[in-house]
Amino acid sequence: TFKHKSGTALAYRYAQPVLPDKWYLQPLTEIERRQMMKAHSSMIMKRLYNSNPSIPESVSKELLDFSKQEVSIKGIKSSIARIERVVTNLTSVGDNFSYVFSWESIPLTAFAQLVMVFVIHHPNTFLPMVLLSIVFQSLMRFPSRHQRVLERCVPDNWLSVGMAFA
Repeated sequence: TFKHKSGTALAYRYAQPVLPDKWYLQPLTEIERRQMMKAHSSMIMKRLYNSNPSIPESVSKELLDFSKQEVSIKGIKSSIARIERVVTNLTSVGDNFSYVFSWESIPLTAFAQLVMVFVIHHPNTFLPMVLLSIVFQSLMRFPSRHQRVLERCVPDNWLSVGMAFA
């Protein structure tokens, strides 16, 4: 809630410094800031570790990563891996488009051109068509994933206890 009756009082309040004069005249050095941030993060990590349920230090370090400015090899590697995945997916999309329009499969190319003509004449159907294609692609991949998961499952006594089909 605003307690100021006029705009000038509000502007005066915003013009006042937030911190005491000491912080502007003698600010902390960069080393002191880092030490303070590390001390704060270690204190919070100890509190999280002693909490109920306990949060492991590895998880709390990731949560409290205040040193985003520092270079992290793990972060660089994960960023490079993400970029590689995006580029690989984009090249596979490009390869698929070039196959569809290369007339190697005449029915597929004719169908793709019919879809393009339909989208040109009805542009409001483009987004639903893209979303449906994503759904159908995942449904087409589902049986193979489902079969792989079933192949990895090994039934034993612990799994079959209490099940009607066991």
